[in-house]
Amino acid sequence: VVDNNLCTSCGVCQKVCPLINNKEAIPLNRGILYSFKNADSNELMNSSSGGAGFVLGKVGIHEGASVIGCVFDQIKQEAVHICITETDKLKDTQGSKYIQSRFFDVMHELSLKNNLYYIFGLPCQIAAAKKIHGNNAIYIELICHGVPTYNAYKKYKEYLRRVHKIEDPHINVIFRDKSKGWRERFIKVESKTKSVCTHQFKDPYFMIFESTLAFSKVCYECPFRNRSQADIRIGDYWGTKYLSDTTGMSMVLSLTEKGEKTIQFLKKYGVLETTDVKDMFRWQQIENAPTPLIRDEVLTKLKDDSTHIENVVLDYIMPLHKEKISNRKKEKMIKRIKKIIRGSKE
Repeated sequence: VVDNNLCTSCGVCQKVCPLINNKEAIPLNRGILYSFKNADSNELMNSSSGGAGFVLGKVGIHEGASVIGCVFDQIKQEAVHICITETDKLKDTQGSKYIQSRFFDVMHELSLKNNLYYIFGLPCQIAAAKKIHGNNAIYIELICHGVPTYNAYKKYKEYLRRVHKIEDPHINVIFRDKSKGWRERFIKVESKTKSVCTHQFKDPYFMIFESTLAFSKVCYECPFRNRSQADIRIGDYWGTKYLSDTTGMSMVLSLTEKGEKTIQFLKKYGVLETTDVKDMFRWQQIENAPTPLIRDEVLTKLKDDSTHIENVVLDYIMPLHKEKISNRKKEKMIKRIKKIIRGSKE
């Protein structure tokens, strides 16, 4: 937002804006794709997928770099990026945080041009950080499908107090708990006195997140779906290849020479295998979802203090689930008909 009373028309804001200046972005199909699984079972189970992010953080500290990563602040109940220089503190960065992180607190760190950093963030955050810090860093971005409004999480906290009686100020949210498996996603909420673990299709916050109805406006216009300004892109290795895997597999994409060199360190910590780069396009979102027509209505409901989060799910999310189920039934019927037609021709 430009304050016209302060603006001197210097143009710096446009120069550092990652959405306006995206010419340096690399097409993902130029990358080299790997799968990775951490050999340390404890580190693996505390990671959302195969543990590649945590290991890359360890590599950074061993190389003498500072690591900028995202942690969940249990007191303030928000995600925030911090600077880490010790391996012991890396564990706080493990696991997905399906809320927007506060990134600006570490911006003063990025202004220190001579310091080497391993910087983790969403693709837009990485592009912005690179505009400020330059090339003296390893940029590692997380595969992102969109970031929901914080009003959804505020509603969720109220829901936890009202329905599950979780009122402790030190609430820890594990957005991807793997104690019951990797492919089936569970969200776990812990306080000093109580713990609740809920399946993704029964948790109201997860259902709103998965619906894509409450994302930030820019997420529907993201320029980083099939392009990147990072050295490495990491995320879950979905698809049929690891269908029977229960502990998690990381998808690791090398995009630059620096990224490729850094990825090779993973061999010391687990199993790293080269795979087909087309899997990135088969199993990850590489196109923007259209802006939902009811998005503004959903955002208004989430902002309204008189509305409960489960009512938003009931009124807006459940109808979509029913439509998807009916579409699946239609697809199955079409497949059966085609099979019958093929059989009659034979």
